[in-house]
Amino acid sequence: MSNIERTLFFVKPDCRNPHIDKATALEIINFLEEKLGNDFKRVLGIRTQPLSKEFYLDFYSHLKEEWSEILKEMTDEFNNKSLAVFVYEGPDIIRRVKQIAGPTKYTDNIGKGTIRKVFGNPNMKYRTIVHASDREGIRKDFQTFKKWGLIPAYL
Repeated sequence: MSNIERTLFFVKPDCRNPHIDKATALEIINFLEEKLGNDFKRVLGIRTQPLSKEFYLDFYSHLKEEWSEILKEMTDEFNNKSLAVFVYEGPDIIRRVKQIAGPTKYTDNIGKGTIRKVFGNPNMKYRTIVHASDREGIRKDFQTFKKWGLIPAYL
């Protein structure tokens, strides 16, 4: 049996085409949880207040300098927008959530039943729709969300 672990998942504010409203964000969460099956626990589920550009710059600070123009444009677009944030716990949950979310590149999801394919659109400016923490970034993701008071310190 795999180890029990936690992961951070959120619906991004950048899905404008089609616009991801609260109802669609809930559809995305239902899609994820249905595919996860019964061996997981939702530890936290919140919709944040509108967040500043500074939060998004902090969260995406890992992007390399060659992405600086995209980062600036993206954070301008995200400024003052909320996130639907979820923390899940379960066996091998990081890999499972990442697999259901699908590859970051929209075209790599073609023919797959991933969140990014089902809810994505090739005309979206930023096509990732959701963030699903990976093993390398999970600690930083949790630290950033705690730092900004978006999730409790005990997580």
